[in-house]
Amino acid sequence: MEVRDLSILFIISKMGKGGAQHIVLDLANAMAAGGAQVDLLIFYRTAQDQSILAELDSRVGLLNIFPIALASDHENSPKKIFAFLLLPFLAFWWTVSGRLAKYHIVHSNLMLASFFAWICSVFQFLSRKPAPKYVETFHSDLVSLLPWERKLFYLLENVR
Repeated sequence: MEVRDLSILFIISKMGKGGAQHIVLDLANAMAAGGAQVDLLIFYRTAQDQSILAELDSRVGLLNIFPIALASDHENSPKKIFAFLLLPFLAFWWTVSGRLAKYHIVHSNLMLASFFAWICSVFQFLSRKPAPKYVETFHSDLVSLLPWERKLFYLLENVR
């Protein structure tokens, strides 16, 4: 299979500013330039997103899972907490409805995106549609994570 035959979904919680976001941006742009059908799914928007999204190739489709805009990606607002609680149900729905079946590859990056993709992969057997290949790149040093984030990361990596 050649790049132009691929359909890829990149998932990241928010674009913000950072190294992980640039990695996803560069991967999405490169795959789109190679002829792949590429969509980028972000969970919520922040004020910092504009600097990164301005560099997004026009051939990359931009999907927002929540119509939520936060002042900062470090904001602990009720909207962000509600989005986090709703995320497993949306992942379940995206999987069983077959929405992910149009993709050959689902690539996740950062904690919430990894959590979303993990839930999708766990419930993939409920979909009668073909399963995409799930790929994860987790860009963080585990020392900088909060203890609950570290435990969730180890759970996601070891239970699938």
